[in-house]
Amino acid sequence: MDQGFIQYLSNSLKVNIHNKKFLTLTLHGIQNILICGNKICQEEQISNPFISLFELAGEWPVLKINGGSILEKYFMLVSVPKHFGKSILRCKYKAAISNENYNHRANLVSYIYFKVILHSGFNQNYLRVSSYKIIADNKENMNEGTEYNPTEEEYDRNEILDEKYNALNMIKESTAETRNEEKIYEASDIGYGPEDPRSYFVDICNQLGSFWQDIAAELDNTININEIYESYDQNYQRARAVLKRWYQNNSENATFDRLIEALINIDRGDMSDHLDFDRQIMRSIQGKGLEIRTRKRNKLLNRLQDETFSVVDGVGFISERPSRISTQSEKELKSIMNSIQKNDSDTVLDATRRLRKLLYADPYVQDILDLDIIERLIDLLNDDGQQAQLEATSIIAIISSGSSIQTATVLQAGSAPFLIELLSSSNTDIQEQSVWALGNMASESTQCRDYLIELEIMEPLLKLIKNNPSLPLLRNAIWALSNLCLSFHRMPDMDEAFTSLPILVKLLSHEDNEVLIDTCTALSNLADGIEIYMPVHYQIGAVVNAGACEPLIKLLRHEDEIVQSTSLKVVNNISIGTESQIQTLIDAQVLPSLLHLLDSSDDVIKMQTCRILSNFAAGNNSQAQAVLDANISPKLLMIRDTVDAKTQNEIVLVYANLIEASTKQIKNFVDHKVLKLLCDVLTISNTEVVRASVQALSKMVTTGSKSVEIDKISDEFLSYLEEIGGITKIKALINHKDEKICAASQNILDIQFASSKDNK
Repeated sequence: MDQGFIQYLSNSLKVNIHNKKFLTLTLHGIQNILICGNKICQEEQISNPFISLFELAGEWPVLKINGGSILEKYFMLVSVPKHFGKSILRCKYKAAISNENYNHRANLVSYIYFKVILHSGFNQNYLRVSSYKIIADNKENMNEGTEYNPTEEEYDRNEILDEKYNALNMIKESTAETRNEEKIYEASDIGYGPEDPRSYFVDICNQLGSFWQDIAAELDNTININEIYESYDQNYQRARAVLKRWYQNNSENATFDRLIEALINIDRGDMSDHLDFDRQIMRSIQGKGLEIRTRKRNKLLNRLQDETFSVVDGVGFISERPSRISTQSEKELKSIMNSIQKNDSDTVLDATRRLRKLLYADPYVQDILDLDIIERLIDLLNDDGQQAQLEATSIIAIISSGSSIQTATVLQAGSAPFLIELLSSSNTDIQEQSVWALGNMASESTQCRDYLIELEIMEPLLKLIKNNPSLPLLRNAIWALSNLCLSFHRMPDMDEAFTSLPILVKLLSHEDNEVLIDTCTALSNLADGIEIYMPVHYQIGAVVNAGACEPLIKLLRHEDEIVQSTSLKVVNNISIGTESQIQTLIDAQVLPSLLHLLDSSDDVIKMQTCRILSNFAAGNNSQAQAVLDANISPKLLMIRDTVDAKTQNEIVLVYANLIEASTKQIKNFVDHKVLKLLCDVLTISNTEVVRASVQALSKMVTTGSKSVEIDKISDEFLSYLEEIGGITKIKALINHKDEKICAASQNILDIQFASSKDNK
């Protein structure tokens, strides 16, 4: 958002001052920009930067005078900040979940702009293209007699914008319909984005000022919400499906539960007043890293704490928590602070031991941090005595396993370089505590993770793992490594991260379940493909080329379901890659293992298995045929009635993709059960599944109508469709909001009409 763009909007408004429809449309978008910006600004007690940008464009009084009542409320948004009361969530999603194209365009300016902020790296070209396109589209909707006369330069610009806009649509369509990443990136080359999105985002931050930079940085640490936002561009129902899928994948996190539950229950008309989306996001940022650290702390404290102290409960703290630090602990803490500052090594060692034990027994880490003790502990990391080093690293590790503020405090105090150096210590206990502390820091945020990588943590950490450490140390080291590979909302430095691939692949053959789980988690993150400035097939290719496929496939038959599940996530990420990457999985005999997993008692495993099969079926013809040859179709039909709705939808997508890839083979695997499966979902709210199903049915009857060999099969399909009520359901879809559903439905009805006419 810059002054030039604001000036363009302002000029357009002045030129079309008598066109109330155009004014209402464009100003509604401006209104939402102002509302969105103010929601956070009001709470932070700072001025809204958007207001100053619009005021620079000038001429707002002219709009108020000439526009009358239509424009008065919009003008008030500029002059009276107290009127900014709407939720950022409402502004962002209202248009995207509406069935009316008018409302969608009216809100698109603010919607796209907040994608720029929320998705650090989304480029300004995307904003400009979409925003200018709103105005360009509305030329056709203007009343006769408008005074708008675009210049030749504007016409030329709009032609370029149309090309870019079509490229964006091609990207979305490729994502939604083909899942073919090569096509997506081919489309992106047409003109999507700057060559260096990283430097572009720095420019955005400079324009918006330090406040928005901080907001963008914090939001950058949250989960991958890009898929959710993109889905709202497609349609409301698909977004709900993605939200629910995301909810399922993150259901173990209570903070995520509340956030996703609220998003899933979004009402089409208005948003829940109680939901403050931006604050929920901020809390969820802290929740993700905290959960990772808490799980690790639970495992370690019970093993490390002194036996004379109370047993730690399930969340890593004493079950009976006092409302404040106890008087006895407060006195002990003051005594420790006096002793730890002395020069006598024995006194200091005794003080650190007492402090460590106090931390085990009393959860009030913040009280200790408030005493500015961290710098003294960091000094002890350089102590000649290993006992003092061990006590200091243990204390720092415990503190860094706390809240986001506590973890950041330890890192900002300058502890990381010394802890990294201690990874090469000859004392394995010091190594273990150091790697635990560093793993805690890496789990906190993108910035913390990247800072550790910049400090060259990878080399000593990988060296430690290569030296065949004890199992407890290896577990901690792999856990820390998996945190360094966390994607958050942006991937780590891939060149650095990929140096871990040979070790990670080797560890896939380890006997310890905990090591296997963290290893698979790291590989899953590396193959996640969420990075907007790096082709997904590049990341997946690195994992595949490292030789991960065969050992991963072996783990799909592991006796531990958690190991199965985490290895399956890696296979799932690889399955969205290129055809050659998918073929590597197939050649490594993944299909028999997937067939085996369809008998799993875990619903999530079965759902992910079906999703992978759907991706395979969406590949080339030979890959779809490989799915058929693996005798998977009978198993899918067998479990269809015993699985949940999400898995049923994935099964439908498997068959839809198989039918799309097949011609003559249709008659070999499509029977009445498959037809009924496809018909049963025609009335559900998931547009993606309905579209896939009706297009598959259309392909079946179209293929039959053009082939003498299976013409009778086509007639049988149509006859059975009518018998089970499928034709009635298809008739109800001809006015569906999705154009592809309408077209496929109409095609089926046309062929049915022609067939019935021929039979007569």
